[in-house]
Amino acid sequence: MKNLNLLFLLIPAMFLTSCGEDDYSEAYVDTEAKTNLVATLEVNRTKAAAGTQIDAMVTLPQAFDVASTVTVRAINSNSGDYTVGTVSFEAGQTMASGAIIMPANIASPGTFYGTDASANIMVTGVALAEGNDPFTLTSNAISLTLIDSNSWNGNADQVLKVALDWSGPYGDNDIDLYILDLDFNTYEDSASGSRFEGDWFNNPANENHPDGDYLLLIDIWSAAGVVDYNLQLTHPSGTVDMYEGDLVAEDGYIIPVGFTKTTVDGVSSYVTYAF
Repeated sequence: MKNLNLLFLLIPAMFLTSCGEDDYSEAYVDTEAKTNLVATLEVNRTKAAAGTQIDAMVTLPQAFDVASTVTVRAINSNSGDYTVGTVSFEAGQTMASGAIIMPANIASPGTFYGTDASANIMVTGVALAEGNDPFTLTSNAISLTLIDSNSWNGNADQVLKVALDWSGPYGDNDIDLYILDLDFNTYEDSASGSRFEGDWFNNPANENHPDGDYLLLIDIWSAAGVVDYNLQLTHPSGTVDMYEGDLVAEDGYIIPVGFTKTTVDGVSSYVTYAF
């Protein structure tokens, strides 16, 4: 009888021990004292289409003895959607650049002008290479206008992507895009008759255009008064050069932008410029 009673006493004790090991965990609490730092954030433009790249420059208030990674967040003010990019710093460095892809423009009004202050970009933290995190890092916030995206946006290997958009009414305003050399020979064109025109210049799948200078010509097929336009030229790296202006039907056409294609060791790059 004594042995039996002892067995019954052991059974609940074993059960309690087993449950404690499987189910109990202690939440991690970071008790390390933090130093709050504020960085300076700069971006290369304040208007962008969803899914396109914004280049960011971060200046730290102090250098670190080890390499570090700074996080930058872009958030859609209307939907709450956000994306995160990073900027890498070497030990002792206080200024570095990186990139972030713009979040989805769910609240897009479907118009050329987009939504003012519909996105914000800011620095949200820093991580040191050695693994500890004694610092918090924030920055100034930059407001951006999210504009409509189209199929010509985005980057691709060896390709300069040209995306053209313009203001409505689209039943009256229709413009086309041509890419010419300096002798006005046409290399590419986009004349769909609908909103948005564009081109993948020097697409390796079917093109191998020579190095040299090229012109972007906007042909005014029809226009009701003054038409505002937006040209986004996306480099293979994802960097976007944006050019804006206006045109009228009486002009017939304008040549607002040129670019130079250069190939070194089989890799093509581009430099764009305004006229």
